[in-house]
Amino acid sequence: MKRTIICIFISLYFVFSGFSQSEYTYTVMVKGKGGTGLNGIKVWLKEKNTGQKIIKYTNYIGKANFYVPKGIRYIIDVADLTNFSFTQKLNHAGVQTVTLEYQPTYITENRINDTITQILTQPLKPASARTLAKIFVFDDSGYPLPQEPVYLMNIITNEIYLASTDDDGKAAFLLPNGYKYMLHFTYRKDVDVLNLNTVKGTNTLQYSVKYIPDPKLEHPENFIPKPYELFLKEFENFITKQFPDPREKKAGIFLNWGNNKVNEKSKEAVLEIGFATTSDPSFINHKTDVNVAFVIDISGSMAGYNRIESLKESMLKFIDKLAPSDNVSIVLFNDESYLVVPLQQKGDGKNLKTVISDIEAGGFTNIYNGMVMGYEELLKHFDKSKINKLILLSDGYGETEPDIVIEKSKEYNSLGLGISAIGVGEDYNYALLSLLAEESNGLMTHAGNSEDIYPAFEKQLSSLLYPIGREAKLEIYYNRKIEFDQLYGFPVEKKENNKATIEIGDLYMGMNKIALAHFVLNKPDPSIEDYPVKIVLSYFDPETQKSVEIPHEVKLEWEDYTGEIKLITDNREKKLYAIAVMNQSIKVMAKAFAAGDVEKARNALIRAREQVKEIYPKANDKDILELIAKMEDYAVSIDNFIRNNKLKKL
Repeated sequence: MKRTIICIFISLYFVFSGFSQSEYTYTVMVKGKGGTGLNGIKVWLKEKNTGQKIIKYTNYIGKANFYVPKGIRYIIDVADLTNFSFTQKLNHAGVQTVTLEYQPTYITENRINDTITQILTQPLKPASARTLAKIFVFDDSGYPLPQEPVYLMNIITNEIYLASTDDDGKAAFLLPNGYKYMLHFTYRKDVDVLNLNTVKGTNTLQYSVKYIPDPKLEHPENFIPKPYELFLKEFENFITKQFPDPREKKAGIFLNWGNNKVNEKSKEAVLEIGFATTSDPSFINHKTDVNVAFVIDISGSMAGYNRIESLKESMLKFIDKLAPSDNVSIVLFNDESYLVVPLQQKGDGKNLKTVISDIEAGGFTNIYNGMVMGYEELLKHFDKSKINKLILLSDGYGETEPDIVIEKSKEYNSLGLGISAIGVGEDYNYALLSLLAEESNGLMTHAGNSEDIYPAFEKQLSSLLYPIGREAKLEIYYNRKIEFDQLYGFPVEKKENNKATIEIGDLYMGMNKIALAHFVLNKPDPSIEDYPVKIVLSYFDPETQKSVEIPHEVKLEWEDYTGEIKLITDNREKKLYAIAVMNQSIKVMAKAFAAGDVEKARNALIRAREQVKEIYPKANDKDILELIAKMEDYAVSIDNFIRNNKLKKL
């Protein structure tokens, strides 16, 4: 900082007024550089002990006259300078002269809310109450940045001084002394502090700074995931309990209210809906015929960690368990797609095994073409009486945009073709593969390393060959007192006439699924006990060739207690519900933002945060805190996106 020492002349006369022995006339002379009297300068005479002020303005020769009692010490404030000088306590008439100089501030300031822009006159000069700050801004390569907004925020008052750099990368300010200022740029916050706390007199400060934009501020939209980029651990992954094995019934449902007690202050209720299938193969005496297309990623990323060898070994075991009449196709893909086995009966399997043994990895990845080729083979031989399934094994990355891959897959799903996926590697594209499987109620499994590939195939085999039920669905029957609002865990296919229908897809051995249903209570009273909620799990049993329905009813219990009743009492269910709410809000946010509905995206996060606070007023669970932090990061990105759009309109 460059400090210039100059003199300010203020002559202070204490003259006996003649009106009273206890009253004096103080004349304050304010002079500028060269000794010229300054006209129209505001002067305060402030009593030191009480702070009481007397305000005058200097006349054309720089005089301001005060009539004050004797024996009191005063502080002189001149214009925008505080504590400029002190008078001595005088008990008799006399004259006191203080030699100083005052340089007025000649500046025009425009204010919009807390933001101040200045029009500075040339040549640039500091003032007695203000420092001339010259900020030189350079890019990462050391070149001056022209037309770059520079923000200096007064840390005490939060006022923001705004200026843009000139062609030399310089932004100039006249800043009031006695404060600290935080330097910001449009896309970089809290860069540095300019400390003018102890500055007195006229001063010039020069400061050079390198401006490297923060990507999260410059392009916040890049930090808001698209629906196919989301990686969320679904709440069912946090289930620690297993539902009982239904055994002879093959499938069963299990219902539990978060809190079955309600009173007149209750506004909502949460129902845990669990369903499970038997894991005992002795109860399954029927195998379903299949049309299956294996679509295998053989790109270079599959070559490491013994993945290809494990894949070949797993597929050979898988092929052995298929019936000779089952139809099989094999599609391999890297940057190209190869139909190495058109859909055909397995037969003795020798041809299939030869092809599998010859698989080698290399090249880039084009998941789109491989998937389409596999679907087309299934479509040629589509048979509604069979299971028509594509099994995709890949790390999920490719050259085609994921949303294009998903939309194409949905076209085939609508024709009755299903897809299941095995994600390979620890950093596989969970978002894409899980969305592909989810759209057709398919199975998503993960093979983190080569040892996991065969167990993943085994799980796919069980669901493919031995379905307990086909075309399973869940129906929720509600009423005017207990109205269904939302289901977490499965998408609701239809909601009408007090019934919500959820498509489950095929039921296979060892399933253990859970959904959370949220209900709104309409003016609850004791009669609510007469309005049960009915849940029905139905499916087609391929063994008996009959439709099966498993109904179950649950009621809420009225309690006369007048205080507030918790929505959920069990900590495990609290956690599941909180995770379900946050996951759903993040999905809604991603879809809304991708569709251009920024307000809906933002509101989804705000509402979820409010709900979690209600469930967990003092959240200390690690998984909950991680999701809260993720939501808050997304909310900040959305706010920055809104802010950037507003700046573009200025």
